[in-house]
Amino acid sequence: MYREMRSIRICACFMVFCLQINWAQQSNFYAAKEAHADSLLDRANKIFYSNPDSSLYYTNEALNFATKNNLEVRMALAWRSQAKHCVLKGDVELALKKLKEAIAVFEKYNRQDNIAKCYSLMSVALGKIHNDYEGIDYLLKAVAIYERTENKEGLRSTLVNLANSYADVKEFDKALEALRESKPFIEDGSSEWFYYYINAGIIFRNQKKYALAKIQFDSCLVISKRNHMIDAEVTAHTDMADLLRETNRYKEAIVFYNQAIIMARKNNLPVEESEALVGITKSYAATAEFKEAFFSQNRLKIISDSLFDIQKIKNINTIEARLKVSEKEKTIALQKLSMEQSAVEQEKSAERIAYLIIGVCVLIFILIFTYRTYLKVRRQKNEVEIQKARAEKLNQLNQKIFAVIAHDFKSPLITLQMLIDLMDKENISKEDLNAYTVDVKNQIIQSGQILENLLNWAKSELNLTPNSHQFSTPKHIATEVIKEMEYISTRKLIKVTNNIDESLSLQFPPDILKIIIRNLLSNAIKFSYSNSEVIICSEENAVVCIKDTGLGLSPKAINQLFNGTVKSQLGTFNETGFGLGLYITYELIHKFGGKIWVENNQPVGSVFKFTGIKNG
Repeated sequence: MYREMRSIRICACFMVFCLQINWAQQSNFYAAKEAHADSLLDRANKIFYSNPDSSLYYTNEALNFATKNNLEVRMALAWRSQAKHCVLKGDVELALKKLKEAIAVFEKYNRQDNIAKCYSLMSVALGKIHNDYEGIDYLLKAVAIYERTENKEGLRSTLVNLANSYADVKEFDKALEALRESKPFIEDGSSEWFYYYINAGIIFRNQKKYALAKIQFDSCLVISKRNHMIDAEVTAHTDMADLLRETNRYKEAIVFYNQAIIMARKNNLPVEESEALVGITKSYAATAEFKEAFFSQNRLKIISDSLFDIQKIKNINTIEARLKVSEKEKTIALQKLSMEQSAVEQEKSAERIAYLIIGVCVLIFILIFTYRTYLKVRRQKNEVEIQKARAEKLNQLNQKIFAVIAHDFKSPLITLQMLIDLMDKENISKEDLNAYTVDVKNQIIQSGQILENLLNWAKSELNLTPNSHQFSTPKHIATEVIKEMEYISTRKLIKVTNNIDESLSLQFPPDILKIIIRNLLSNAIKFSYSNSEVIICSEENAVVCIKDTGLGLSPKAINQLFNGTVKSQLGTFNETGFGLGLYITYELIHKFGGKIWVENNQPVGSVFKFTGIKNG
């Protein structure tokens, strides 16, 4: 039953493995769809500022593809991208609607960082309609999410945006606190410090804390120069000049404005140059340098006109981009159709493979079940044959036992009866009586041994269960047995020596170990000659030995000795028996996890050895 359950578990695991392969194929196909949607969204994000119309086209394509293939997360990402376009166009209501729909999907899939980005965009949208405080609430939610997810980059940028939002509503202390919270997330020596100091300087300047603002702008100049940030350096010069102009230090302000203008003109930064020209014009006017103010104003007008031309060029580029997009639409549509057809074929192929794998698994399961059933039937048949052979063997033993009882127990009784009759009818001398008594006593002792072996055989047939905590000492048991058999050994003038190690302890109950040693010692005495010695000793690995110098055994007899089929031979004093003692000994030793074997002693005799489970 255990093997059948094991085979069923193995087959079930194999089926699960096959289903996992199919699931992996489906997952790879699903991942390919997600990758395609992501590529469309990435393309839209890259050209958002340079070509918003084309960006919106790719966003809509990503949304359509994600909707058709039920890619919910990609749908939500597309909605957020559409909301960016709505904010750019000023359609705040539609932007907020799409962002709320995206947040619902992101919450379903626990996409916390995406939720935080939606909150930041909602703050920008609300700023368009001057709802700054509600926008600040959304930024605080985004900050909480980034803190929970340990997104340092997202947390830094959101804290900077929060600082700007607080500055817009003139809550400068909160703005500075938000900036300070962003400091631990700015890497040492990075260019991000420029944006930290520039925002801090603007906040201090709005608070009229000009000394602190100047320190921040000085830091901006150092960082922008060190990191070769030309546009940032121009901005830092301009902000420093604005600070000096607000504190009526016009001459110093004009120096910084001129540095900003020169750098902007040299590096083709018209927007930064125009900002510096606005400030320097006001400074010249404040110092009554109207000629310089007039030249600065003309230069500002020229740059403004050029910026208008740049915008016109951008509009032309947008139109050209739209034309190019319309040309590509057909190619994209064909590619989409081809990809969809390929996807359908892949799905059908995956289904066929799945059905084939399941069919193979079922077939393997049937084969394994059939094979296990065959093994079970075969095992049961073998067990029946073994039981049949055991029954036949027991039947032979029973017949042998009845024959022994009929002969060996009847013989001493008849002898005893004849002795009693003789004593009643005739006068018998004391010498004759002693001779008859010794003979009868000897027969009774032999019958007693045969009876004890019969009882031990019955015990060996019981379902004895070894006790792992019950041990016996062979040395002490052998001493008791030698004393019990002293009459027989003395009568045959046989010396029995006990050389077993006293520390040896085996896992046998005392009565069982006593039966084993008695049978082996009785067998050794039976086949030993007068004036010989039987030695009981121990060897390494918990082996107990009974050595004699008697008749010995042939190799054929050794092979059949313990199966109960060997016909008992007469001993050296014509002792009788029926061969059950060694069979009982073999059965008992094996029931308690031991082993028994026999070797020829050199030059004559036999050596019986047995072992069991050693204590410790």
